[in-house]
Order: sequence, then structure tokens, then C-alpha cells
Amino acid sequence: MIAALAAQALNHVHGADIERLVKAFTSSNALDVTAVRYLKHLKDGLPRGEAAGRAATALMHDWADAVLNSSSRGDRA
Repeated sequence: MIAALAAQALNHVHGADIERLVKAFTSSNALDVTAVRYLKHLKDGLPRGEAAGRAATALMHDWADAVLNSSSRGDRA
């Protein structure tokens, strides 16, 4: 759910390719990292919605960093 909402948000705001986002955000590594972040935020006492929002935000930042790094190398993300 977190990955889907993050992908939808980026698609809506920036017109990013939803299929590429879903593929990137649902890779096993991305899901593992997002789950760990979500559970950490829950352990820290955040409500479920806020924990999910923070995990999704971190996922989007990771994606944006990867895109920027790829662009600076001339790759296509």
C-alpha cells in the first residue's frame, strides 16, 4: 500500500511513469527497506498513518536520489 501510494503521488504531481515507479517501488529491496522504516516508525510511537507517510516519503527520496545520480552519469533511470 505504501509503495502504491508513493507511486501514485509521484505520477500525479510530476507525471512520472507509473509502471516504472511501481516496478521500482515493489522490488524486493525497496519493499524490505520500506517495511523496516515503517516498523521503526511504529516502534517509535507514531500512528500507523504517519508511519506509512514517513516510509513513503523516504521511498520517494530514495527514488529521486537514484534518478538524479543516474542523470548525472548520463544513465536512464
